[in-house]
Amino acid sequence: MCKKDTKLKNIKDINSIKKIINYPLILPIEGTANRNDLDILFEKNNLIPQNVLNIHTTEMIIAAVKNDLGIGYVIYNLVKDDRELEIINLQEKLPTVDINIIYNRELLTKAPLEFIKNYLKL
Repeated sequence: MCKKDTKLKNIKDINSIKKIINYPLILPIEGTANRNDLDILFEKNNLIPQNVLNIHTTEMIIAAVKNDLGIGYVIYNLVKDDRELEIINLQEKLPTVDINIIYNRELLTKAPLEFIKNYLKL
């Protein structure tokens, strides 16, 4: 994703992972599940991104993108409705992340229970 009115040149021409590495990238820190899978994709395509800003949290990555510091990589559902951001669609399938939740129904308060019922549709 990038800022909707980004100053990055030729952003509309990005359609592949090979083109995206020519831009400043705002990525999760190395060693996280998201980043490891992305690094494997870069490696499979013999790509070494040079201009990378490593950030610890998704919120900080989104803020950096909104400040037009580069192209960010976060979970799609967190930014799909954000009117300040534009999703960049690539030909390659980007890595996905599975989330597993373990919980004890007897110990849940109302807020987490509602989240599980409504958002996760359990």
